[in-house]
Amino acid sequence: MIRTRASLHRALLSLAERVSFADITVTAIAGEAGIGYATFFRHYPDKHSLLTAIAGEFIDELMGEIRVPTAADTRNAAMILARFVDERRAICHALLVGAGDEMRRKITDRVVQGATAMPDTAPHRFPRALLITQMVSSMLAILAWWLDNPGALNRDELAEALDRLALIPALG
Repeated sequence: MIRTRASLHRALLSLAERVSFADITVTAIAGEAGIGYATFFRHYPDKHSLLTAIAGEFIDELMGEIRVPTAADTRNAAMILARFVDERRAICHALLVGAGDEMRRKITDRVVQGATAMPDTAPHRFPRALLITQMVSSMLAILAWWLDNPGALNRDELAEALDRLALIPALG
């Protein structure tokens, strides 16, 4: 059971690296995973549920690694995120580029939900949820671009872009 789910996760991520999520079928996922078509449905009702499960695990790992930074530590937060994504390039590409806007919305919603649940002592002109949504959306757009343009920026340059284009404008 656990091995089959892991195979399905790997299969979807592998396919999402090659084709858009919209073009991936359950038949293709089952074939890539080396399982029968009907077996897929013993684990997930559809490909969206599988993607949601993968994204949930990824987001949990991401949230354990980073937190919403303060204005004083944006550079460090950007470096941590750049390293995290660089070390998990395949899954990040599959989720942010292959699955596209749907997955970015899920990630944004989850991060906003987690961040707005934490105490906030800094005064803001705009609602905190709006600031976090803008920051996360900008960061995901930058990361998706970077993943889709290998070699355009190294990890340090990516961190600088995240800091200067997403974090500082939202928190500064």
